[in-house]
Amino acid sequence: MVLQAKHLLVNTLVALSAAIFEESINRGFFLSGFLAYAQYNSRSYKLTRSAIYSSILFGTFHLVNLLGGNSSAVFQQVFWAFVIGVFLAALRFTTNTLFWGMLIHFLLDWFPSASTKFDIQQASWGIILAVFTPLLVASVIYLVKADQAYQKLPAESVA
Repeated sequence: MVLQAKHLLVNTLVALSAAIFEESINRGFFLSGFLAYAQYNSRSYKLTRSAIYSSILFGTFHLVNLLGGNSSAVFQQVFWAFVIGVFLAALRFTTNTLFWGMLIHFLLDWFPSASTKFDIQQASWGIILAVFTPLLVASVIYLVKADQAYQKLPAESVA
């Protein structure tokens, strides 16, 4: 369906620019900033906290869609954007690159109406929770385990 869309080039460019911009800001700038702050202040669970804080920002940025959309659908989008943000932060820490997050973000945004119609469709909250809660739980568990492994590293290898 994507490849046969009327506005294939526009859809592709919109999805690509959104992926590059949003990942650079959220998983590049904000995630790195929260991590540096946690490192400087010797906080525990640095990776997990940084991922959650940057994902909260990522989710709340989607509130801009309240200007022209169904408010219930927008709040669903805020929730699943937060969950995807936590997952993409875990991916960022794992791969140490923004590339894979940008690719996944691009693929999620690359659909036929992405550039022509910003009306977000509402789904059942049950379906949203059933799909995204396991991803959130798995991502947080992964981040907590990564933080625990990081804590066990000798001080000279962390610096």
